[in-house]
Order: sequence, then structure tokens, then C-alpha cells
Amino acid sequence: MRRHALRVAATTATLCVLVVGATVTPAAASCAPDPDALSFREMIDQGTTGHDDFPTMFLGAVADWYDVGGRPGGGRAIARLAVAEHPVGSAPLVSDVRFWRNYPGVGSSDEFEFKRDGRYVVIARRLDDGTFAFDGACGQSRRLNRERFRELVRYARTH
Repeated sequence: MRRHALRVAATTATLCVLVVGATVTPAAASCAPDPDALSFREMIDQGTTGHDDFPTMFLGAVADWYDVGGRPGGGRAIARLAVAEHPVGSAPLVSDVRFWRNYPGVGSSDEFEFKRDGRYVVIARRLDDGTFAFDGACGQSRRLNRERFRELVRYARTH
């Protein structure tokens, strides 16, 4: 009985490791890492994102998103973020970020989607209409867990 319990525990631990490792999206796995990329803290300290094409960094939570048009269920969409801090560049307290939302049952190479109530660090550029275009799945924009988000907001406010 004890051997069976140990075997079950080992199998469960192995499956947990496999599931955690599988959370990387295919799009992110296919991106080559940028050796010159700054960390989020370095961006805050230096006051730059390190990318001329995407000069703004802000931290925000998605309050809502909406479809811009086309077929229902996917296509062009806008995420409305409540901005907690904008340590690099400038962003209004409520900022709209354009992104591509996959149609149900369809995958793409750019699988970065903004989810309601998700917390994000966004590296972006402001468009002529006042919305933002972010750096995509191969960029540095990321969804953060609650604790990491709070940590970066505190760090941005004190530096």
C-alpha cells in the first residue's frame, strides 16, 4: 500500500511539472529572446523601454474589452485598462489598447489576448486616434499575477 501511495504521489508530481511547463504559448516559445531587452525594473529606473517603436510602459488592469467590428467572436478588439502607473512615457488613467482576439477554435502565431480582470504591464506606442498599439506576443508586454503587479506598482511609485 505504501509503494502504491508513493507511486501515485510521484506520478502526480510529474504531471504537475508537465502542466506548469505547458503554460507557455506556442507564440511565446517561437520568439527569440532579445539579449538587449531591459527588465521592467531597469525600464523604470532608466525611464525608457529601450525600444524606439514602443516608448511607453504602463501597468494596468483590464476593466473591459470590446469588439471593434467584423464577425462576432473574434478579430480586432480593444481592451480598456485602468492604469495604475505609467513609469515610462505617458498614459491616461483609462487607456485603450488594440489587440487581435482569436476566433473560437482558431489559433494564431500571435496569441496574446487581454482578459477581463487581468493585470498587465504594457509596452506600447500611442496611435493618432489616442489608443495604444502594444508590442505583441513576441514583445515584453505580459500578464502578471496579483502580487507581481502590486510589487511593480509599488516599485514604480517609489522610483
